[in-house]
Amino acid sequence: RSDYSDDAEEHMPLITNLPPGIAPLKRRRKRTNLDNEQKAALDACFIENCRPDHTQMSEIAHKLNLDHDVVRVWFCNRRQKLRKE
Repeated sequence: RSDYSDDAEEHMPLITNLPPGIAPLKRRRKRTNLDNEQKAALDACFIENCRPDHTQMSEIAHKLNLDHDVVRVWFCNRRQKLRKE
């Protein structure tokens, strides 16, 4: 073991003393800022199909170089926006 790994362990918070049934908190993902081209492409896809399946969303995410969850949440939010209008 290197000295570096020992230092890392010293600064790691101990989560072993949490009460049973309480999981450690996950870190929130950083907000994704979409550029104009990505927004336009997502809008075009939404006009074509407002409820793409998992495979279609994965294809869209791959084409736009985005995470699948970002695309999924964008479509969900866009449907909510449409419902409010």
